[in-house]
Amino acid sequence: MVLENGLPNGDGDHETPMKYILVTGGVISGVGKGIISSSIGVLLKNNGYRVSAIKIDPYLNIDAGTFSPYEHGG
Repeated sequence: MVLENGLPNGDGDHETPMKYILVTGGVISGVGKGIISSSIGVLLKNNGYRVSAIKIDPYLNIDAGTFSPYEHGG
């Protein structure tokens, strides 16, 4: 998730520093990382932050289901 919260500077313009929350998982892929991420996003959004969720797939053009457990950490 990318957080953007505008902070006023002296001349009335807003700077938007970005902060990142990285949600990772262990060996089991279905441990609720999506639910945790979306819950954190909803809480931050309700507190006035602009939130964008970004999902990164580390296996570009590769089917991770055909890997052996030693190749992808499973």
